Amino acid sequence: MATRSIQRLANLRDLGGLRSADGTRLRHGVLLRSDAPLDGDALPDSVAWPPSVVLDLRSVQTRSRSHPLDRDGTRVVWIPMAPDADPAAALSDAGIFDVAGLYRRILDELGPHMAAIFDLVLDADGPTLVHCVAGKDRTGVLIAVLLAAAGVTHAEILADYYRTGPNMAAVIERMVRTVAPAKRAKFRSRLMGAPSELFSTLPKGILAALEALDAHPGGPLGWLGERGVAQPQVDDWCARVLLADR
Repeated sequence: MATRSIQRLANLRDLGGLRSADGTRLRHGVLLRSDAPLDGDALPDSVAWPPSVVLDLRSVQTRSRSHPLDRDGTRVVWIPMAPDADPAAALSDAGIFDVAGLYRRILDELGPHMAAIFDLVLDADGPTLVHCVAGKDRTGVLIAVLLAAAGVTHAEILADYYRTGPNMAAVIERMVRTVAPAKRAKFRSRLMGAPSELFSTLPKGILAALEALDAHPGGPLGWLGERGVAQPQVDDWCARVLLADR
């Protein structure tokens, strides 16, 4: 009898261990990122689990009616990023994938939600998990904002972003598994026909988002302030996510 392969999150990790500009490390067990959880996933053994809060950034088109983690005391909050729901929205008239433009749009869409997001991560009594479908684009931008608020350097943010690359083949297979068996071959073919940049961790995307934050006269904190995140919230976030000692 064939052994059924264990279904696991393919792009899950704890952001603990990353360093801020002054060398302070982030705590483990505070901020997690992943691809979309599915029913039947094995319990992760590499991170603190379950999360207290889940920030689901999937679009209306890709989100299921129920969330597999919406139980056992976990609070699931849906923050739909509608404008980038269809990857084709990031294609220029010439058919070129505009990854930098996509990431800037995601950042713009996140803006109105940032005050509520800070409230949620500060109220959590355990880890906060951020995910979209692949855990790369929408998740990558929100994670970058939260890390930038804690003073994490661009180099560290980029290094974490690159860690998604080797996971994308498994992420694609998980995406295919969400489709009815009779439609999987066609869906896989459609994914394989998409621009390769859609499944790559190109630096110009995440750097475009970071540069947009830095371009604000007040830097990332000024950008957050204009979107309702008060300085005391940022201070509380730093106290929560940063270790006291280097």
